[in-house]
Amino acid sequence: MEAKKFRLLELLGTLSMGTDLSIGLPFESALRCGLISLRLARAWREDSSLARDAQIAALLRYLGCSSTAFEYASFNAGDDIGLLRLFSDVDVADHQEMAERLQKVALDASPAEREHAVGRMMTPGLVDEVSAANCEVASRLAEGLSLSPGIVSALADTYERFDGTGVPRQATRNAISPAARLMHVAQAVEVLARVSSWDDAVAGVARRAGGQLDPEIVEVLRTKGPAIARGLDAASVMSLFLAEEPEPHAFVPEGGLLDIATAFARVVDLKSTFTLDHSVTVANLADGCAGALGIGGTQRTAMRAAALLHDLGRLGIPNGIWDKPGVFTPAERLRAEEHAYIGDRMLRSSALLAPLADLAGAHERLDASGYHRRVPAAWTPPAARLIAACDVYVALVSERPHRHAHKKKEAAAILGSEVRSGRLDRESVRVILDRVGQAQPRLRGELPAGLSPREVEVLALLARGHSNKRIGECLHVSESTVKNHVGSLYGKIGLRTRAGAALFAAEHNLLDAGVFEK
Repeated sequence: MEAKKFRLLELLGTLSMGTDLSIGLPFESALRCGLISLRLARAWREDSSLARDAQIAALLRYLGCSSTAFEYASFNAGDDIGLLRLFSDVDVADHQEMAERLQKVALDASPAEREHAVGRMMTPGLVDEVSAANCEVASRLAEGLSLSPGIVSALADTYERFDGTGVPRQATRNAISPAARLMHVAQAVEVLARVSSWDDAVAGVARRAGGQLDPEIVEVLRTKGPAIARGLDAASVMSLFLAEEPEPHAFVPEGGLLDIATAFARVVDLKSTFTLDHSVTVANLADGCAGALGIGGTQRTAMRAAALLHDLGRLGIPNGIWDKPGVFTPAERLRAEEHAYIGDRMLRSSALLAPLADLAGAHERLDASGYHRRVPAAWTPPAARLIAACDVYVALVSERPHRHAHKKKEAAAILGSEVRSGRLDRESVRVILDRVGQAQPRLRGELPAGLSPREVEVLALLARGHSNKRIGECLHVSESTVKNHVGSLYGKIGLRTRAGAALFAAEHNLLDAGVFEK
């Protein structure tokens, strides 16, 4: 695989389907939003840089949503995806419509669960805090991918409103980035057009002019509507999306594939507080074991990318499944296993990423008892066997909602049993167990951003969604002391939300500091 030959927009466009799933929208919703935003930009101003920023920012608009799935799930009895879908086409300033949608929150839950969920959602300022977290995570991820400042700023302004009542800055009018204002109009018309005609959608957008949306851009949509709508009703808009990219087309530089795959692995891992570093840890372990198994060169790069993306389909499954504290029912297990099919489908939808699909089958087993394709050993390449074994090991030594993390010796015994049963590859397991026995502890002097050891302990528990009270219980300190530590560490890392702190902790390998919690 030569990453330098990859179109940036094709990679981002394919992987954006995962963010579509994370908010309950159909595949290619983000692609359509990006195409609309691009066309609006060209009709509004003759500025190719703005057009490019608008296209990519709109494509990545939902990049941070998975990071707050933990909070969204608490608003809707475990169904974070259903909640986001429920409110996807609503103007939050329309109090009547908001009240009507609130009546549908946690509708299928028990009375007690529903009361708790609605109470959480009605807590003053909490929804705004969650929205601000989405912006913080999305803009940080975009910055890590070295995307333009215009894109980073637009994602930071995802939930701002033209009238100044948005979050997190309450910015107004021209203080909101131009690409964000284009993105806002594009998103509104895209989601409304899915449930009504294009003309009705444009009329609905016009009613939001001056409130949520920039009236000048809304007028562009109204007057140029037919040209902007061209081809949007096609079964797939990927070819249009790529064909209309401003020249010169952007290609991924050497090593860029792994950077993009890492960013989307972070998106996936952030979905549950129990998997904050799972995909990246699996990829690191597989990469560290590759040489001993003769996996090198482009094959090793492909293996690492596949390991990073092996759980991409998790974005399409509600957190009520992933965070369930008990054993799955048969129906819940089928729902959880569906994520392997979803991720496989996404990877195979792109000629660039399709070669990774066979390697990314981390849940397949050599005796064909895995999922979703249930392929036997003869069809499983060595790199895929290694990823599967790494996935099992990392899961075993990590906290899960239904159990504590296993000790290394316990995990080794379980892996051995899987080898003897013919489910996991013997050589892969041997190399993994040799590798993890050589792991070196972190030295205190290596802590980033000037964090103290105690602040790192607080950060690890905060990232996993624990309250200040619960953190205090784990650390045997007062709640007020924890609050002071939280304020201090936020200042040091330059972030303001739990989701942002979770991303920082994962990026700097600080999550293991919370293992004493058990």
